[in-house]
Amino acid sequence: MLTITSISTGLTSLIFLLCGVHLYFSWKKKKEDILLRVFMVLLLSIGFQQMFFSLGSGLFVRDVLASNVSWWMAHIFMFLGLGYFVRFPLRVKFPEKERMILKIVIIYSVIGATILLFHVPQIVPLFMENAVFNWQVPALAGATIGIFSTLIALFSLYVFLSETRKVETKILKFRSLFLALGIFVYYVGGPVHNFVMTPLMMFVACSLLVFGALIMMLGIYLPKIFKYLQVKTR
Repeated sequence: MLTITSISTGLTSLIFLLCGVHLYFSWKKKKEDILLRVFMVLLLSIGFQQMFFSLGSGLFVRDVLASNVSWWMAHIFMFLGLGYFVRFPLRVKFPEKERMILKIVIIYSVIGATILLFHVPQIVPLFMENAVFNWQVPALAGATIGIFSTLIALFSLYVFLSETRKVETKILKFRSLFLALGIFVYYVGGPVHNFVMTPLMMFVACSLLVFGALIMMLGIYLPKIFKYLQVKTR
């Protein structure tokens, strides 16, 4: 069954997966580039997350258990993507504590995924008359997701913004700013999904996710774009 939610998240999934695949081929040519690698894993993970949201709100919408399990699977990819992504800001800011903090992130992810799994039977599917579908999630499950994603988002923003002060090259300053802005826009769009009640709100929420991803992509490729423009203007 098609819903506004399944169509929106399905299109969002496709865009993120295409961006992730593009980064994968760039990374294959330059495997030592950790920035390419972490953003590749992040965008691919978000792509699969959105895909499971699409399945849960579309194909499985009439099967409550299957729909709720799809919601749970979507958040497994959230833990995977964010847990891997945080390696980059950690390596930049606290390289000596990277291993220890990563262990904490992994432990939290395992415990968090288990908490969400136990709450799967308690999730209430909301199918509105305007063809918007959403999940009403227990408070503990919502807090588990919110704490994890918010802490990583704020830490990443702090690192990218603080690095702009240290970097002297203008192009690298802009790169850090674009990455910070992309992360901010994406993490505004994520929580907005929890309050979607109309097709317009769904469009805005999904658009923020896509816009955030495109800004991140621009930040990643900014030095290459700048170099290309310099060659063109000669």
